[in-house]
Amino acid sequence: MKHFCSGSFLRTAFFIIAGASLPAIAIVLFTGLERSADALRRAETQAMGAVHAVARIQTTLAAGSHTLLTTLGRMELVRTRSRDLKDFLNRLNYSHPAFADIFVVDENGYVIATKSNSDDTVRVIDRGYFSAALKKNAFVAGEVTFSRLSKLPIFHFGYKIEQPDGTPLVLVTGVKLSYYDYLLRSLPLPSGATLYLADMRGRIAVTLPRVEDDFGTLPP
Repeated sequence: MKHFCSGSFLRTAFFIIAGASLPAIAIVLFTGLERSADALRRAETQAMGAVHAVARIQTTLAAGSHTLLTTLGRMELVRTRSRDLKDFLNRLNYSHPAFADIFVVDENGYVIATKSNSDDTVRVIDRGYFSAALKKNAFVAGEVTFSRLSKLPIFHFGYKIEQPDGTPLVLVTGVKLSYYDYLLRSLPLPSGATLYLADMRGRIAVTLPRVEDDFGTLPP
């Protein structure tokens, strides 16, 4: 965890960045109420428990994404862009319900294989996970965004591989934010508190209790 800070007794904010796992996220917890010192200490304890729980969720999902993408990267039908690749990704995505997207991108940012049945051309050259994967030549995390394929709010991961001729491909998977939402609902929060799960830019991914139309905005 990188840091923890608290504000006034009237509106206390706990802001913790879980930087040890990918993607980098933050928790912002507003009590929104006048609190005694004892109540604030209890809220702090609950907030830290929530952070550790989210960090465990992160670590599990990041590790699962890394294993999935590196395994795909060793498969011949992926490296050679086999005609059976789309059907394979469709079956794979069905067996991994936490992921909304699993797809392959060419060096120009065009999605060349996905579970989608759409014939629309999709390009992701402007996405952070794509440019980072090409530049760093490593497993990378993106940011909170709406997927152009699934049309859902997603955390994306990318991983660069090379085709037999040396041309790069980027393998991508995206974790549904609804999966975080489901897991976070079991966390004990201070009475009257609001919890925000945000990405590395501070943009809201999940709010508890749920708030409509706050995705991608900044916490108040």
